[in-house]
Amino acid sequence: MSLEWPMTKTEAAEIKQQKTMALAGALQHPAHQWMTQKLRLSGLRMNPQAAWGWRLFDFWSAEKGVAIDLIEPGDTTDYTDVDLKELFRSGILIRRLHHYDNNEADYLIQMTKEEPCWNARRAQMGLKPIGSGKV
Repeated sequence: MSLEWPMTKTEAAEIKQQKTMALAGALQHPAHQWMTQKLRLSGLRMNPQAAWGWRLFDFWSAEKGVAIDLIEPGDTTDYTDVDLKELFRSGILIRRLHHYDNNEADYLIQMTKEEPCWNARRAQMGLKPIGSGKV
């Protein structure tokens, strides 16, 4: 999709359908189950398959404004430009995690726990608050 945000009811329904299908697939995927268990044990609350515009994140914390996306083994795509665009546009931090990398997962979970809330980061960046505006 070339649009950055669903603008019509039809587009919103399309991303909702994509989310439903992605969640059904993710619940069956061993790497997703592995990360769900790690998050559960850590106490960090993240929602699976969350939509942001046309993007679906594997895991999302609305409080922290942090997404964790699982990367398939062998994926060498450089996501830096895409991730920086989201950061500067919305204050979202996107963290990438290779399947079954326990050390990396533990590190990303700890980093996410230590992040200030999303609106605090947005305020530091000069962006308007999201939702109730709590900092």
